[in-house]
Parts: sequence; structure tokens; C-alpha cells
Amino acid sequence: MSHLIRAAALALALGLATPAVALSGPEQPAPNPPPACTGTNLLEAAERANPTAYQTILDRTKAITNAEGLLWRIEKPGMPPSYLFGTIHVTDDRAVAIARSMEKYIEGAHSVATELGEFMSPGMQAALAMKAAFRALTDHTDTAALIPSEEDRRRVADVLTRLDLDPDKMLHVPPWLLVSAFALPPCEFARQKLSLPPVDEVIVDTGKRLGIEVVGLETIDEQLDAIQSLDPKLLARSITVVAQKKERADDIFATLMALYQEQRVGELLPVMEILVDATPEDVAADRALTLTLLEKRNLVMRKRAEPLIDAGPAFIAVGALHLVGEHGLVELFRQDGYTVTRVQ
Repeated sequence: MSHLIRAAALALALGLATPAVALSGPEQPAPNPPPACTGTNLLEAAERANPTAYQTILDRTKAITNAEGLLWRIEKPGMPPSYLFGTIHVTDDRAVAIARSMEKYIEGAHSVATELGEFMSPGMQAALAMKAAFRALTDHTDTAALIPSEEDRRRVADVLTRLDLDPDKMLHVPPWLLVSAFALPPCEFARQKLSLPPVDEVIVDTGKRLGIEVVGLETIDEQLDAIQSLDPKLLARSITVVAQKKERADDIFATLMALYQEQRVGELLPVMEILVDATPEDVAADRALTLTLLEKRNLVMRKRAEPLIDAGPAFIAVGALHLVGEHGLVELFRQDGYTVTRVQ
């Protein structure tokens, strides 16, 4: 179950829509209405059934710097304020509504910066598909070979089928190509294959509509490098556990969405430790993921965002987990002399 939470965290960490989506065929028209995701909020269930565990989660969250808040004002004397917004890389209507409410803070900005800029443009999507395909062809890591149990391979194949991906082919691609797809329940994965805008694209579209320059803080290659650098055995294990617990996918996503709506994104981290029996191996794996997907990339984002802020005003929108903790962007900007204040 720890691997389920870890996989879900990718939705808050990577702006790269799952490479598997890019390889899964042309975009489909959205039905009216599009499919909605449902599930049980595990935190609410814990509050009722295990109040001690629930209180422990709240107590541990208090120890996490900047664990709450999606929108932050960035200021320096003599400079107009810029804003930092935490996104979640999904198309869910609840998250999209929050993104649309950011327009009043985007108005007047000189630049809008997201992780990858105009990521959903046809050119960028074609580049992702080409780059991901080339990397997959030159990386001979076989996901199936990293899953020793035949029953687990069957479970993974079943999830691939539910995601409308060819298991005969996709079981033998490297696991980095699959892991972000397994981070999503089938309902959200299906939405990502439709012409539905994710949160990041809503921010981009708002900036473009207002005539504001849109830039990226990272490149596709840099994000692919980050996820491809993760231990393939760890990724294969995460994929396997998700497949073993596939009936919990909707609940994990419901919990993730509830935390995002309530601006309690830092709470995802103690949820993993308390609601799940995390082993020392899990803790070490989570540290590696945090270092690679968050902390190292935060340093790059900080370096590239600050000139935009200084030339500001700027609106910076990145995955919400990039804001959290002592190594998060909120604290990094403060270290560089900016006053960063949560906007309620």
C-alpha cells in the first residue's frame, strides 16, 4: 500500500503527463458528460474508524513546513507581487475549478511559468511521443522480467487492459514508461486520453488568452531523465503493488483529491507512514523518490523562476508537492530574500 501512495504522489510531482498516454494512440473526443472518478476518502474513514491514527497524521503534518496552501504571494521591496501556485496533474473537474479560479492572480502578470510550458500543444505532445518511444527502444529493461511472480504479471496485464493499453507489448517496456499511468485510476487515465484539459493546461490557456508569455521551467528531456533515473526494480515493485491492490485505486485518488481541494497537500506524506505499514525499504525508496522527483528539480525550478519573478510580476505554477517542506520552493524563495506568504 505504501507503493500506492508513492505512485499517487507522482500526480503532484511530475508535470509530464504519463508517457504511456502519449504512446497509446490518438486523442479521443470527450463524451458528454465525461467519466467521473469516485471513491472513498481514506482519511475520513480513518477519522471514524481509527481516530488515534488520524490524530497522529495531523500531528505529523504540523511538523512539515508549508504543508498547507496552494497559492503563495512572492514579494520583495520595490517589486510587484508574483504568485506561486501548486497544481495537480489531472483533469478532475474539482481540481480544474481551482485552476480556473486563479485567473484574477494571472491577470497583469508579465509571464506564466509552468513545469513544461505549452505542454499540451500538438508539437510538444509529438515531441513527447517521439522522445519516450526512442528512450523505450534504447532502454532494454523489461518490466515483466522484474516481476518474478506469474500471478503478479497477470495482475499487471489486467491493469494494462483496463487502461486500454496492449499488455502483450506494454509488459515488456521499461517500468518508467508505465509507472505514472499506474499512478492513476482507470477513470482519470481515460480522461487524460480525451480532449480534457489538465490543471496545468488550464493555467497555460488562461495566460495565453490574456496575452501573457508562457514559458517552461523544465524540458521534456529533463523530466524524462528524472523518472528514468529511478531504480527500475523499485518502479516495477510499485507497479506490481498497484496491480495487487487495484480495487483501492479509486480510494487513493479520492483521498488525493480531497487533500488537494482542502489545500492539505503535505498531509499525503504522513498518510503513507501512518495508514500504511511502511517498511524500512519503503522509507528508503520514498527518500530516493523525494530527492529525485522533488528536491533536485526544485533547485532547477528555483534558478529558472527567480529571473521571471525579478522581471515580474510572474505567475509560477508547478506540482503542489514542490511547494512543501524545508526543501520546497516556498522555503527556497525565502532563503533568497523573498517574502513568501500564503494566500488564503
